[in-house]
Amino acid sequence: MKITVNDQPEQFYLAFKKWMPAAGHEIKVGNYRFCAIPIGKTINISEVTSGAMLMRVPVNLVAFQLMSTKEGTIEHFYTIGESIKRIIKKHDFDTMIKEMQKKTYDLLGEMPSVEDIDVTEIEN
Repeated sequence: MKITVNDQPEQFYLAFKKWMPAAGHEIKVGNYRFCAIPIGKTINISEVTSGAMLMRVPVNLVAFQLMSTKEGTIEHFYTIGESIKRIIKKHDFDTMIKEMQKKTYDLLGEMPSVEDIDVTEIEN
């Protein structure tokens, strides 16, 4: 399974009591899409089409230093992609995603669209 990380930040939606917007990067593992959202001292990894959390990755001192640059952050996300790949291989992931999508749709309705974030406005 090929792993890619989109270096363009995007606005994703996470499934909580309502759809919550959050900025992060897409990690694609094979045909599956995930978003990596830094939240406090962790990185929330959620499946994109359902907004459901797959795992939380703690940010230790080494990861924190690596993630001090955009390039280091993207590199770290590739490492997280390897962990996701191992999880996918251990489960019937297609069935899991269908169940997550149905559950979040039943609870929250249709998810808003994922959108690119214009970082030029943030940098200025």
